[in-house]
Amino acid sequence: MLVMVVKQGMRLTPSNVIGRWLRSGSCFMPFDEHQASARVGRLRLAALAMALALVWATQTAAKAWLPMLLRDHPLLLITLDSRTRDLVLVSPKLGIAEFIVVAVAWRFSVHFLYYLLGRWYGDAALRWVNKRSRLGGRVAIRIEQIFSRWTVPAVFLLSNKLVCALAGSTGMRPTVFIPLHLSGTIIRISVLCMILRSNNSRLGLIVDQMDRNAGWLTVLFVIGTIITVTVSVYLHYRGAARLSEAGSERTPE
Repeated sequence: MLVMVVKQGMRLTPSNVIGRWLRSGSCFMPFDEHQASARVGRLRLAALAMALALVWATQTAAKAWLPMLLRDHPLLLITLDSRTRDLVLVSPKLGIAEFIVVAVAWRFSVHFLYYLLGRWYGDAALRWVNKRSRLGGRVAIRIEQIFSRWTVPAVFLLSNKLVCALAGSTGMRPTVFIPLHLSGTIIRISVLCMILRSNNSRLGLIVDQMDRNAGWLTVLFVIGTIITVTVSVYLHYRGAARLSEAGSERTPE
């Protein structure tokens, strides 16, 4: 633009440059919406993948160092992983308020990621969640059938990763999902807390034994976690290699 102004013998002033730019129509170039949406999609996928990877990393760390965290930092343990196993173990050591607040916040945060996964990526996300679900394939299919009939009660009563992904994939609005999930989670965690409080003495004996042997138990847990992760990664890549080989065999020469 500056070269064109100079070639026409015009004075190099801001008004001349801006006027030429407006007359040339460069300021009205069409916006590439497809390219912009693709960029947003890539950023969204990267952010979601990083968040899910962080959840997996914190859960793995909590599993590996569980005995030592239970003995020295019980609140940190359920901040990293608030699945039922961990909540049962820390219940004799924590107050009611911190127990409920941390557990509800953790579960809602993790499950909301799966809701977004289902909302943004639909059936592909459901297949991914099903493969990694601890529920059996038949149980997962049964949950999908129940969800299709009882959408609102399913989110309120059965909120887990699969149910939250289903809620997103079926188009449930965030303004509906958030209050349903939060209220259901608060009720379930509160009921669990009351049950555990009524059995504090028995649980306390088990936790005391774990605390006394936290050192060597932590070593066993770390080794077991490393083996589990290694086997899981190996099986994943072996399955991917078999699928790739099967696809290449089906491809006509």
